[in-house]
Amino acid sequence: PHFRFPLNPPEGLVPSAWLPVGLDPSQSDRGSHNYRVVGRLRPGVTLSQAQADMEAIARNLAQEYPADQSLGIKVAGLEENVTSEVRPALLVLLGAVGLVLLIACANVGNLLLSRAVARQREVALRLAIGADRSRIVKQMLTESVLLALIGGGAGLLFAFQGLTFLIKLAPNVPRLHESTVDGRVLIFCSLVSLATGILFGLVPAFQASRIHLNEALKQSGPSRRLGSGLQIPRVVVVTEMALALMLLIGASLLIRSFVRLSNVELGFNPQNVLTAMIMLPESRYSAPSRQAAFFEEVIRRIEALPGVEFVAAADSVPLLTNDTGPVSVEGHPEPTPDGVSIQAERPKITPGYFRAMGIPLLRGRTFTRADNETSLPVAIVSEAAARLYWPDEDAIGKRVTGDDSDESEGRIVWRQVVGVV
Repeated sequence: PHFRFPLNPPEGLVPSAWLPVGLDPSQSDRGSHNYRVVGRLRPGVTLSQAQADMEAIARNLAQEYPADQSLGIKVAGLEENVTSEVRPALLVLLGAVGLVLLIACANVGNLLLSRAVARQREVALRLAIGADRSRIVKQMLTESVLLALIGGGAGLLFAFQGLTFLIKLAPNVPRLHESTVDGRVLIFCSLVSLATGILFGLVPAFQASRIHLNEALKQSGPSRRLGSGLQIPRVVVVTEMALALMLLIGASLLIRSFVRLSNVELGFNPQNVLTAMIMLPESRYSAPSRQAAFFEEVIRRIEALPGVEFVAAADSVPLLTNDTGPVSVEGHPEPTPDGVSIQAERPKITPGYFRAMGIPLLRGRTFTRADNETSLPVAIVSEAAARLYWPDEDAIGKRVTGDDSDESEGRIVWRQVVGVV
């Protein structure tokens, strides 16, 4: 019941049925790259061995199909493919949490040292009536471990209560919605609390057991000026304060890095944007004109709904699907001198797409309903493409093309650039 498709679709897009592909070899298209290949390695086979085998297959395909010479095959683990983009941010967050834990432990350790000094007379009395030093150490460690377990329990309770809020802060982490405070979290929290309680309670415990009994019993009350065995050297206090300050600065920088990673500029505004994927049956919408009429009617009806501001259609959506393929730029050789062809994302969109996605127009104009199959072919390019191919010129008026050649006339359809986003 908790299964999710491994390629991390948005919440709610969970497939409920699987169908055979049904490929027709007589109608194969080597320009179609919209399939993902998943394989399970045999026991003992490494990714590097699989990569070598796939590279041999790629070389054979390049010899049989010259168009594949610029393509290759990359073997990657499924877990790596799903989590590689978010792992750096999570590691930064984990590092920040670890530094905050060290800050707390350093401060608590300092307080335990001070408390051991204040309890000198109590410890001396226990030693005088027969307690050995190991029992004193055990008592101090028990108190520090108990303190750590109470702190861990409070943190666990806070995590349980704030889990929903934390999930909302990072909605793009794969399978984050499945996160729960379960037995593994309880065991991990208990082990960390136990380890920190023992580690940072050892020094105060040993300091408390190493006292001069006669001098301690002569004291009429707690005093900071104690026997040499219980004095807290100034260098220890200074070192702990310096360590706490260093850890605080490091944690602040890591949190700042995490916030910056989480707020990377996407180039569009994803807030309040809803998407829907529609597959038209070829039996009813085989003609492009009927497909266009269908989407025009859908857009018209959605625009009439209350609360809807902008509506558009596209064959790909950023971060979800993309239409990537070869692109030619007038004035630039194809392929390039190093034998690499230009590959770019080239979504096909309707007027109003940039307004619906919150993509600002930098120069020129956007598409209008006048841009149809009978008008001058036009295109809009990204600012990055404009800087790359026309660094000292205005991209408006330049020409580009994809793989939409006019087969009836045997010529390439060049599209004039009318806008930059």
